[in-house]
Amino acid sequence: MEDKSKPYPPPEDSDGLDNSLSSTVDVFSSRLQRKLREQEIAESQISKDAESRKSAILKAMTSVRKALQESARAQLGKRFLFELEVTDNEGWPKLELQLIDRLRPDKREHGLIVNASDRGGRGLISFVNKQRTECIGALAFEDPAEITKLPVLLKTTIRRFLDSIAPFVLKPASQQDIEADKPIEFENVEEDRTSKRLAGEDVFIEDDILEDGNIIIPEDVVPLNIKKH
Repeated sequence: MEDKSKPYPPPEDSDGLDNSLSSTVDVFSSRLQRKLREQEIAESQISKDAESRKSAILKAMTSVRKALQESARAQLGKRFLFELEVTDNEGWPKLELQLIDRLRPDKREHGLIVNASDRGGRGLISFVNKQRTECIGALAFEDPAEITKLPVLLKTTIRRFLDSIAPFVLKPASQQDIEADKPIEFENVEEDRTSKRLAGEDVFIEDDILEDGNIIIPEDVVPLNIKKH
């Protein structure tokens, strides 16, 4: 019987195959190393930009703090004053210029809040009117040249805030209204006179009971005549 199967071709020269595969691997490695270097350079640049932005934001917040300290010196009469509070918000300084009413210092409804942040490579300083919960000014740090706008922004924003609190300083809540807003303290309510009198007496003493009064004598008790049906 005739063998019709086709023989497999002889393998290529192993040296030629090795050289071809080595060349492919080298090309891939070179391309990958180039991309990795580009990635490292980009990440390094992002890190440098973040540090530069952070430094600029902190420097700007220092300028804002000085401006608010100067604003806190404003004379608001005998009843009101400003107080600057510095706290931390997610690692960034938070500034708040608070309007204090000496008649009710715990109720602080009016203030200028300044927050700093840097999310997604976008640094931002925002100025918020506390009483109205609205942003009245902002400084973005996407462009380093924006920092030059800070002095004008500070002047405009602080002026807007001062204008907003002027009506509350000129026409504050009256003493009567403040007293009406206070919660009732039940501990101070005057005790009933009868309760005071009874509190000092022993109501269970039998000496005060009359000898003949309200006493039922058994002989005087007449049984009820109950009719049976």
